[in-house]
Amino acid sequence: MPLNDLLADLGEFDGDQPLIFSSDGKDAAPGYHLTEVKLASVSSLDCGGRRHQWSEARLQVLDGRGEQYMSVNKFRSIIARALEGLDGLRFADVHVEFAHGNLGLMLHSMGKPYEKGAGVVVPLEPISAQCKPAFDLALDSDATTSCCGSKQSTRACC
Repeated sequence: MPLNDLLADLGEFDGDQPLIFSSDGKDAAPGYHLTEVKLASVSSLDCGGRRHQWSEARLQVLDGRGEQYMSVNKFRSIIARALEGLDGLRFADVHVEFAHGNLGLMLHSMGKPYEKGAGVVVPLEPISAQCKPAFDLALDSDATTSCCGSKQSTRACC
């Protein structure tokens, strides 16, 4: 989800409500800290030899040890400041780096925020590895073979 979309979604809630990140059915602890907003230009070569380029953004969330959650407004103001300072951040796909207890940091995608009790929850979903050529081939309705492990494949892979 791009940060622009997240800000629009959060604009639908009372800004004084606590903002809670949740993963694996468990909420981040109160007092979590948004340690940094990162924007990176990525150049890659996939297993099929194809080049790819894109921008991706990451929010790093340090699990809390405090008494209160950050408010929706405070989070929005931090993100707005980052959008002003990092060209290209507004529409870059965003992932969240987070781990309960700050051990075993994992990369997550963000789901659509929703109200729960007195707070606003941003669900975090784990991300899995993906073979780009295989994924692209699966989207090709004319494809009859897989890219990996098939000598009949017309696409280079692995």
